[in-house]
Amino acid sequence: KPRADQDVIAARDCRARARGLELPEETAQYLLKRYPRDLPTLFALFDTLDTASLVEQRRLTVPFVRAVLDGND
Repeated sequence: KPRADQDVIAARDCRARARGLELPEETAQYLLKRYPRDLPTLFALFDTLDTASLVEQRRLTVPFVRAVLDGND
């Protein structure tokens, strides 16, 4: 069953905080618009972004997220 937007946003924000990620609102909205809203997919995205941001010492900006998830360097 699809989740309400506010549930997805709450889960997204909770997961980001739990991983110690600073998720700017612009980046959060980008993720919601471009990627599936199911929680397993969303959480897998955070795992990928967390690793990439640690390795590259980068913040989660829209260009960085786009480059990591879409492979556009």
